[in-house]
Amino acid sequence: MTPKLANAFSTYVETTTNFLESILSGSVDEPLWEEPLRAWLGECARSPQTALRPDMAEAALRNIIALHLSRYAFSMASHGVTFTDLGGAISAMQALDGFLTLAARHDPALGAHLAKLERAHTDDTLRQIVSLIAKPRY
Repeated sequence: MTPKLANAFSTYVETTTNFLESILSGSVDEPLWEEPLRAWLGECARSPQTALRPDMAEAALRNIIALHLSRYAFSMASHGVTFTDLGGAISAMQALDGFLTLAARHDPALGAHLAKLERAHTDDTLRQIVSLIAKPRY
């Protein structure tokens, strides 16, 4: 890993950690993705190459997607599902985009794999959300 890329990872870790702190401060509940994401960010700070092992990168990607989707409220409307930004959705999208960009700069094949996985996982999660909120309530 080049020094420039290592520096970019350092900046990414700092920015994403600060963002996490800001959205989670005062939160009563701890999201399931919080601790694994924090651990992965710590690993990024110590050893970006280790944090980019495919197994770790895939797990981190799923947690960053969960972070991103957690920044929305979803509801059904006559025209379909509506998304309402709860605050932080753009920063979460930037965290996701930054991770995919850094992974692709480190290893283009890994970056391509993660981009495909991101689309599939996001689509699957959104389908699950829609099916949950579309169910009739008795």
